[in-house]
Amino acid sequence: MAPIEIPQKDRMPHHFQNFEETHLTLKENEGNLLFEEGWQKAKQIAILAKNYNTDQLSEVLEKLTSNTSLRSLYIHWTDHQFPKMLISFSKLQHLGIVNHALRALPTDIDHLRHLRTLRMATTSLLGLPASIGKLKKLRELYLMVHQMERLPKSFTKLTSLEYFGLLIKDLYIHKDWERNYHFPARWQHSPEELVTQLSLFPDLKRLFLGQSNNQQVPAHRTDPLPENFADLQALEELELETLHGLGGLKHVTEMPYLRKIWGDFYIAGDFLEWLQQTFPEGKLVKTNPELFYSGGYYEINASE
Repeated sequence: MAPIEIPQKDRMPHHFQNFEETHLTLKENEGNLLFEEGWQKAKQIAILAKNYNTDQLSEVLEKLTSNTSLRSLYIHWTDHQFPKMLISFSKLQHLGIVNHALRALPTDIDHLRHLRTLRMATTSLLGLPASIGKLKKLRELYLMVHQMERLPKSFTKLTSLEYFGLLIKDLYIHKDWERNYHFPARWQHSPEELVTQLSLFPDLKRLFLGQSNNQQVPAHRTDPLPENFADLQALEELELETLHGLGGLKHVTEMPYLRKIWGDFYIAGDFLEWLQQTFPEGKLVKTNPELFYSGGYYEINASE
């Protein structure tokens, strides 16, 4: 089965900004989901049904089973259960999920054996099933997590990974001016442990790491990367959630293939100055910051 690719328009592939640009979009209208013309043969479909529960979504998916051309699916719904019907889409190559109530993935997720991309913004997800390691064709994995404590051991079996993104989020609930509730993320994996796992992926070329806690970032920060970070020798592109306050990243000088460092350079003057001094042949390339963190990248050796 020939793979289809979703163009990234010179961006890192995490988040979901490209889905509405590239997918036929089915949206809610007064409680009903409108099926746009051409849905029966569309290869890429986005379902924006954030007010739907899993039973309602399952009805939509059952209708979509008649589309045998479907290869890429983005779904936004709200419920703690995963729709069993989704596992029947065995030809899917790209799957994006936004559901901050979802608690678990099914153990038979490996039935989606053709998946090349899996992107999930699921802050209530408790963990990944061991069967995730059976997705041998997976090239891209992005996780936005809050409840999850660590990755399963089987994660290291995803040896075809070329991109990994991880955003660990604290949650804040503002009830009124006097009651603000802070729920720290439950993530237990140390940065060193994570890098040790990632170093087992020989083709890992792109990496996004972030920890969002809504607290003020200090004006001067130490290098957030662990001492073993340079073990990711194949890495070509790196993005951190924030570059504010950074004075440098010593390990990137030890990585021979690293060519782009992504981030919001509008608030990272010290770090940009360090890059310009450390890699004087590089240049800052600004892109269109549509979501979250990236406003561009520093190309380390622009003369090549």
